[in-house]
Amino acid sequence: DGIRFDFTKGFTNNIFSNQVDSSRIQVLQRMVNSIWNIDTNFYVIIEHWASNAEEKILADYGVLLWGNVTHQFQESAMGYHSNSDLTWGLAAARGWNQNNLITYMESHDEERIAYKIKQYGNNSNSLYDIRSDSLRLERVLANSAIFYTSPGPKMLYMFSELGYDESINDPCRVCEKSINWHYNEDENRKRLYHYTSSLIDLRNSYDIFNSPNISHDLDEPIKQISSNLPDSNFFVIANLGVTLDSVSVNLSHTGWWYNYFSLDSIYFGTNTSEKLLPGEWAIYTDFKAKQPKYFNRINGIPPPPPAN
Repeated sequence: DGIRFDFTKGFTNNIFSNQVDSSRIQVLQRMVNSIWNIDTNFYVIIEHWASNAEEKILADYGVLLWGNVTHQFQESAMGYHSNSDLTWGLAAARGWNQNNLITYMESHDEERIAYKIKQYGNNSNSLYDIRSDSLRLERVLANSAIFYTSPGPKMLYMFSELGYDESINDPCRVCEKSINWHYNEDENRKRLYHYTSSLIDLRNSYDIFNSPNISHDLDEPIKQISSNLPDSNFFVIANLGVTLDSVSVNLSHTGWWYNYFSLDSIYFGTNTSEKLLPGEWAIYTDFKAKQPKYFNRINGIPPPPPAN
């Protein structure tokens, strides 16, 4: 299906400058043209780490680029505000014409988010134990609600959908890591898994979640994304702070909005205010989306009795 090239900024000797390197761009364009001459659907993904101006040229040419926002997602999940701006994970916010930024929350190069919360989560609110098993996984899920509803391709690193929480340095940076099959027996982890699957299913089912025509406020403790399209709209709010907080949401129109996971319907005006507990989040659409993939399991509805 494709190839991911490592550190393509090093494809010339000019690796320490943040200036646009036209020779490096030409090398990469020659390579991808040779690939696309064989298969136009072949994915070319590069880890470039050059200036945004240079990455924009390559993105607009059709190349997919790695978008590392792991530190900001870690800070967001841990409940620290000052370095938790997620805006860099949006191609449009970088001025790109094409949505070719592969954003990710975790990778093989950084600590796991659930581990960071367990070790360093902001426990300044004594009534909210952010490092507890259930709450730290809820924080991962709140991050995921923003992550999967924002436009552009995503990279899901293995087992983040189960809240993997062993250190990248345990027992060493490049050592084999545990495969924790017992996570499948943990109700909190299974809940995160089902929600993650349903979020991915939602974004794949409706084009609005890949439209660059969004509004966003991603540098505050309560983070939000919303669309403003003629035929369908959504908004997402997530309190990544550690206290009860309220947020003002400017909607495209007055009317009925539907909470995707609870199926509740609420009549909102164009300017509405919502209170959210720490870690609380919600996704609303102005149309009745299909029932979430794991609705019964997420909402604790027991399975029907076996047929006679």
